[in-house]
Amino acid sequence: MDVKSCENCEQMIDGLEESFVYQGHVVCKKCKNILDKQTICLQSSEEKSCNGFSEERKPNKKTSYILKHWRGELSLVVSFWVNIFLLNIVILLFWTLLNISGVVKNPVIIARVVIIVMTFTIFPVYPWQFIGLWRCCSRHIKIHDKYFWARIAQVVIILGFIATLSNLTSRWSIYKGSFHIAFCKDNILVYDLILIDSNIEIDKSIEIIYPESIFAIKQVFINTNIKEKKPFLFLKE
Repeated sequence: MDVKSCENCEQMIDGLEESFVYQGHVVCKKCKNILDKQTICLQSSEEKSCNGFSEERKPNKKTSYILKHWRGELSLVVSFWVNIFLLNIVILLFWTLLNISGVVKNPVIIARVVIIVMTFTIFPVYPWQFIGLWRCCSRHIKIHDKYFWARIAQVVIILGFIATLSNLTSRWSIYKGSFHIAFCKDNILVYDLILIDSNIEIDKSIEIIYPESIFAIKQVFINTNIKEKKPFLFLKE
């Protein structure tokens, strides 16, 4: 009886029927089964990688739409045109309607709406948009190996981030004033303004939140031909 040893586990092989040749090496039946399973697993893994990503990284159909965008699992078209472009159009329309509709006339309520909507837009919405689209671009490049539109979208993200910071910086005093009106108690003082030869005399110590109010008051006096003292209310910081 020809007795050989397994070149993998070095155990003795009793007979010819128990020996197998695997890639030019003599192995026992047990080692052959293990090596066959490893080969099948390796081939399966290579096939998954050729398809773009492994099965555990495929988007879950039960995942919410918001979470899919945050993870970058939506298509580049949907992430950019729906979640960025279209959503920003809706936000812009809201601000436009708030300014021109005149539905809300109470300045305190308007200020509160402005602060609440701005806070919600800047903190949850914009990070959700920018980070989700950035991840979507990276996923698009990895799966499809196409760079042009993904890089364009990433440039738009960077420009949008810079524009948001610039807007916050330039309009910070307005947001600060709106917050003051909406949530802080003001000392409202009455001052007399007198129209003398189309000029308004105003006490220099008065602090006005919105300097452009002076111009507006002048226009009221001039257009209505007021020639007497009139009390006006100013918010003192």
